[in-house]
Amino acid sequence: MERWEGKVAIVTGASSGIGAAISKALVQKGLKVIGLARRVERVEELACSLADQPGELFAVACDVTKEDNILEAFKWITDNVGPVHILINNAGLTKPTSLTDGSTEQWQQVFDVNVMALCICTRETIRIMKEYDINGHIVHMNSTAGHQVPNLPNFNVYPASKFAVTALTETLRQELNHERLKIKITVAGLARRIDRLQELASSLEEAPGLLYPLRCDITNEDSILRSFKWIMDNVGPVHILINNAGLSRQTNLTEGATDDWRRVFDVNVMALCICTREAVKIMRENNIAGHIIHMNSVAGHYVPNMPEPTFNVYPASKFAVTALTESLRQELRFQKSPIKITSISPGLVKSEVSDGLQDDGGKEVLPEMPALRPDDVADGVLYVLSTGPHVQVMYWSLRLSGKLSHAKDSHNKMERWEGKVAIVTGASAGIGPAVIKILVEKGLKVIGLARLTHRIQEYANNLTNAPGQLFALKCDIAKEDDILKSFKWVTEKVGPVHILINNAGVNRTTTLTDGTTKEWRRVFNVNVMALCICTREAIKIMKRYNISGHIIHMNSVTGHRVPNMPEPTLNVYPASKFAVTALTESLRQELRYCKSKIKVTSISPGLVRAEFQEGFPDDDVKAALNEIPALKPEDIAEAIIYVLSTGPNVQVHELTVHPLGELL
Repeated sequence: MERWEGKVAIVTGASSGIGAAISKALVQKGLKVIGLARRVERVEELACSLADQPGELFAVACDVTKEDNILEAFKWITDNVGPVHILINNAGLTKPTSLTDGSTEQWQQVFDVNVMALCICTRETIRIMKEYDINGHIVHMNSTAGHQVPNLPNFNVYPASKFAVTALTETLRQELNHERLKIKITVAGLARRIDRLQELASSLEEAPGLLYPLRCDITNEDSILRSFKWIMDNVGPVHILINNAGLSRQTNLTEGATDDWRRVFDVNVMALCICTREAVKIMRENNIAGHIIHMNSVAGHYVPNMPEPTFNVYPASKFAVTALTESLRQELRFQKSPIKITSISPGLVKSEVSDGLQDDGGKEVLPEMPALRPDDVADGVLYVLSTGPHVQVMYWSLRLSGKLSHAKDSHNKMERWEGKVAIVTGASAGIGPAVIKILVEKGLKVIGLARLTHRIQEYANNLTNAPGQLFALKCDIAKEDDILKSFKWVTEKVGPVHILINNAGVNRTTTLTDGTTKEWRRVFNVNVMALCICTREAIKIMKRYNISGHIIHMNSVTGHRVPNMPEPTLNVYPASKFAVTALTESLRQELRYCKSKIKVTSISPGLVRAEFQEGFPDDDVKAALNEIPALKPEDIAEAIIYVLSTGPNVQVHELTVHPLGELL
C-alpha cells in the first residue's frame, strides 16, 4: 500500500457501516480520505478518533442524489486536498417495497443512489485522473444481489440496481481499455433401453415422419460413432441433433463416489461434445444448415439451494453445457457456418428421471414439487426449429407458472387472448409496429403507447380488416402522470389489461467517462423506471379483475453480457438492461410468493434492424451496425406470440434470440 500513502481517496456513504470501516482502514494506511455523507457529523466524530493515525480523514457534506452536491464536493476536494487517486463508490440504499404495488419515489431513490450517483462520481473522478495523468483506481461496492437475485420478498428494485452496477463495471472497463488507461424430421432415437423407443415408434405409425430406434450407450464413444455411421448409411445425413440425454446422481462433493461423478460428466458433457462433433462433421460434408439443440437446465445458470445439498456435480455439468453452447456459437461464427446452436433450460420436468430421485433412505428428493410436462419442452423445441434461417434462439429458459394445469384446450394456442386487452409501450417505431400488428391480427384489442401517435394511427388504418383493434394513445412514458392517465383511460374506455409488453427502449451514444447526467437519466427513466411503473399499474388491474395475465419485458442480450464493442459508446444502456434482467426475476419471485397466476417473461434479442438504431447519431457507428447480422422486428413479434401461446402451467422465463452469425 506504500504507493498510495499521501494520496487522495474519496469514499461515498462514509458515515456508517462499510463506508466508515473503509475510511478508517485507508486513514490507517496513510491516505488522505474524504468521507462524503449527508450525516457529516458522524464522519467528523470518526475523524477525531483517527487523529493519531498516519493519514487524515476529511468530512464533507454531500447528498449523492443531487448532482450539484457531487460537483461541488469534487471541486472542493481538488482545490483544498488534491486530485483524487482512489474512488470507492460505497453509498447504497434499499427500500422494502414490492414491484407490484411499490412507490415510484422509493424506486427512484434507490436508482439515484445506487446507479446515477455512482455514474456521476465515476465520471468526475476519471476527468480529474485524466487531467492530472493519474493511474488511479475506482472501486464499485456491488453485492451478491448484483449477480443473482436472492429469493426474498419485498426486495424489489435493489437487485436490479446492483445488476446495473455489474454491467457498469464491465462497460467502464471496456471504455478505459479502449482509451488505454491503466484503470482497471426423420428421427433416429438413441437409447440403451431400445424397447421403449420401439413402443413409441409403433404408436407413431400414422404420423408423417418416421422414428428409428437405435441402441446406443452414449458413455461409450465407439457406440456413438457406430450409431452416427449407421444413420448416415441407412437413413441419411443428420440435419438436427438434440442432445437430450442427461443424468444426475444423489451424492455429495464431500464424500461422494468418483464413479458417480464421472458417470454424470460422461453423459451430460462428454457425450454431448462427441455427438455434437460428429453431427457438425456430417453437416459440413453435406453442406447442411443444420440445428444443434443442447437440453440444458435452469441448474446450468444458477445452483439451486436445495433443502438437502445432494445435488453434487449435476449443476457443474450443466454450467459446462452453458459454456459449451457459447463456445460452439463462437466457433461456428468464426467459420461462417450456417449451423445453429440453441440451449434450452427447463426447470423441473415431470418424468421418470425426476420421479426416481431418492435419497439414501429411499425418500423422494423432490416430493410434490410443481413440474413441467415433457410436452411443454417439446413445444419449445418445435418453436426453436421453426425460426427463420437468420434467427438463432440462443438461450431459452422454461419454468412452471403456479400450479400445474391440465387444460388441454388452451395449451399452445392464442384463442384465449381473443378480444382481450394488450398494452404495448414504444409502439410507434422499431419492434413496436411488428408487435402491435401481429397482436391485432390475432384478435386482441391493442393499445399502442407512444409520443408519436400519428404513426400508430396510420398502422390502425391499415389494420381495419384484421379481427382485432388498435388504439393509438399518446404517452410519454418518462412521465409517471402520463402512464397513470393512460392506464386509467384504457381501463375505462377499452377494458382491463391482460397483456403488457414493456417494449419502449432508448439508447444514447455517450460514455461513462465524460457523458452527461441528463442522457444517463433518460436511459434509466425509459428502460427501467417506466417499465417498473407500467408493470405495477398492470398488476394492480390484473389483481383487481382476477386476470391471469402476462407481462413481457423487452430486454436485450446486453442485459446478460456487456458486448465488447470496437468503440465503447454503449455506456449505461447495458446497465439498464442488466436491471431489467434482475427485475424479471424479482417480479417472478414476488408473484410466486403471493401465489399469483400472472406470468412474466424476459425476451432478449440481439441486434434488431429497426429505427431504434437512429439512436446512434454517428454515421460510422451506423455503417458498422449495418454490416452486422441482425434480426427483423417480425422475428421478435413471432417470439412474443410463442411465449403468449404457452399453456397456463408454463412460464417462459427468459428467451434469448440472436441473429445467426452475430458478433455481440
